Amino acid sequence: MSASPLPVFIAGADLSHLCWLEAAGAVYRCDGRAGDPFAICRARGLNLVRLRLYTGDDALAAADPFNCAPVLAQLLPLARRARAAGLRVLLDLHYSDHWADPAHQDAPAMWAGLSGAALEAALEEWNRALFARLIVEDLLPAMVQVGNEITNGMIWPYGRIDGDQPPQWDALAGLLRAAVRGIRAACGAATPPLCLHLDRGGDWAATERFIDRLDARGVPWDILGQSYYPFWHGTPQDLSHCLTASAERWRKPVLVAEYACHHLPCLAEKSAGIAESAGEQAARLQEIVAVVRAVPRGLGLGVIWWGAEYLPVGHPADDRLNARSCFAADGEALPVLAALGAAARAS
Repeated sequence: MSASPLPVFIAGADLSHLCWLEAAGAVYRCDGRAGDPFAICRARGLNLVRLRLYTGDDALAAADPFNCAPVLAQLLPLARRARAAGLRVLLDLHYSDHWADPAHQDAPAMWAGLSGAALEAALEEWNRALFARLIVEDLLPAMVQVGNEITNGMIWPYGRIDGDQPPQWDALAGLLRAAVRGIRAACGAATPPLCLHLDRGGDWAATERFIDRLDARGVPWDILGQSYYPFWHGTPQDLSHCLTASAERWRKPVLVAEYACHHLPCLAEKSAGIAESAGEQAARLQEIVAVVRAVPRGLGLGVIWWGAEYLPVGHPADDRLNARSCFAADGEALPVLAALGAAARAS
């Protein structure tokens, strides 16, 4: 089998916590009618869903679903629902039992104490077995993200980057090459495009430094994914500069793999002067789509909304999640979904 081809322009949403939220009572609506959120996204014009995967087991995910789910047993039905709705899947591999981001990249319990060749071998085999299973399930993704926001490395402490020390970069590069070997061992010629994901959408200097160091160490990659949040990562002009410079330097597609702003007031994240309303949320998304479309050589691959699925059920009292959602508190699809879908239809 082979992975589904990527859309001309990706209009995507991360819906990774659906199993947990639906179990807690979340109901999603489109024009007042309850429906499957994957189908709602497709009806609004989206063409891809991003699903993360943790390395823990079912017991860990059940005990702490906010921090440790989804694991494979939850990912598989989500991926099937996405496919049934006509959505391609970007598989986001968190090489950790919980959230992986620039501040958290803890090694999974199953790899505790491993380093060097032993850790690389374990990582290679985990990826090989995972993708062999996905092939058996006929769920090979359209793209695979090899790590999540790995600006400071992954699988700490061995793979941590905290400066410009060559041995640390050697260790991280060895881990990434091992992960790719495992994916390719299972998939062969059907290997999906490989995405490296940073959290530096508005920071060209850090992006250049990171990718150049991995390129010098032979790390394979096809797509550069960036997180860009207006309350953390600078202005849209900063994003434009970083994406444009990346496309010009490496001649590879660039993707805003995570983006969100607010439709509700959010004390924890003030939206960089953006008015917090449903209409403004959609308008700001259109601005980011325009930035990505303007990337030279047609290398602006698309935009994926992070946290599209959150509703005020089940999760900790944190207004950031509900404020970023693409659904109102009653589950009704917000205008930002249609704005995102329109970006795909315009391709």
